[in-house]
Order: sequence, then C-alpha cells, then structure tokens
Amino acid sequence: MGYSFGCQIPTMLAVRHPAVIRRLVLQGLTADPDARSLICQIGRDWLNGRRARYRSSAAIGRIDYAKAGPWRALASMHKLIRGKIEARLGLIQAPCLIVHGSRDPVAPLHWAQQACALLPHSLLLVLEGATHTLNYVDPWSFAQVIDDFLQGRDDESEGES
Repeated sequence: MGYSFGCQIPTMLAVRHPAVIRRLVLQGLTADPDARSLICQIGRDWLNGRRARYRSSAAIGRIDYAKAGPWRALASMHKLIRGKIEARLGLIQAPCLIVHGSRDPVAPLHWAQQACALLPHSLLLVLEGATHTLNYVDPWSFAQVIDDFLQGRDDESEGES
C-alpha cells in the first residue's frame, strides 16, 4: 500500500519484483503529470489542508519536514515532482486498487482515472467527501475498502466505480 508520493515505492517493487506483490493499493497517487512544479504541489497541499481541517495531518507533516531538514525535504519534493510514476503503471501485473477522495486537490480525479486506465488490472474507488489525507480524516472507511480489496471482496465489481 502506498500513500501520496509514497506510492512510488510499492509501484517500483511491483515492477522489479512482481512475484512479491499479490495486490496493490494506491491512495492519493502523486505526482499528477499536469502539476509537476513545486509551487503547484505546495498550493494543492495547502488547499487540501483547508479542506481537511478536521483531523488534518498538517501537524504531523510539519514535524516530519522539520526532522528531515529543509534540504532533504526539498530534495524529496524534487524527486516527487520528477518521478514519473505513470511510466511504471502499465508494467504492473498485480490487481491494483486506486482509492481517491472526491475532494482531493493534490491528486485530482482526472489523474486517478488516467492512472487506473494505465494499470492492466485496476479498480478505482472514489470515497465521497474525502480529501487527499483520507487515511487520516476517515481511517475507518479507508481500512474497510482496503480490507475488502485484499480479501477479494471486490471481484464482482471489476473496472471503475
């Protein structure tokens, strides 16, 4: 399972070592190919924080960036922006669930749909009212859709939902 720019890691693993990935969950997939600038990403992240005031993960993010330091944080953001995850998606053979929040400004719906179309075996699930940080804001719904997918309870609804 990968979240936000952390989706880079399990997608690399799925391409390099496909035998170790039975199913893959990607939530808030970044970086959107239409938004590959630091300014755009910061703006979208700020907007998400405004939308997800209740249980916002902003405080956790500030702590993580402070611990990393400004240079490492900027280097990570640079890698995020330049990492073209879409180039790997078509190579992933494992069934993949893309979980998208309907109010996610960081990874908009058009990008989630495009990513789903690139994956050979995928399902797009949109959680109504959820933001980019839906794993913080609504962890119970998030955990339930992941459990359903990992248990194979999604098989009757192949394709986009």
